[in-house]
Amino acid sequence: MTLGGPEPRMIGAITTQQFPAGRFSPLQVLGRSSLFIYWIHVEMVYGIASFWLHKALTFEQAVVSYVAFSLFLFGLVKLKDRVLQDPAPPHSPALAPSPGA
Repeated sequence: MTLGGPEPRMIGAITTQQFPAGRFSPLQVLGRSSLFIYWIHVEMVYGIASFWLHKALTFEQAVVSYVAFSLFLFGLVKLKDRVLQDPAPPHSPALAPSPGA
């Protein structure tokens, strides 16, 4: 058995068939932002924010939390992409420098 087992390859194969190249793929979206996701998850999972949750959830609660956290991260990535792709708002005339300055 390989490290991590066959599950990641099976999930990859299923999503590749479900979302062919050139179409929307959640794994591609998450893959392009893996460093951002890593940074956020380390802070939230191992940091002070979740200290009270450590070893306090049942298996079912942990599964639901995993799915909810994954969806939260996906939404965060989509928000980050939207913010970075939108052009900067135009400057307000009140904030623009005066002509003689």
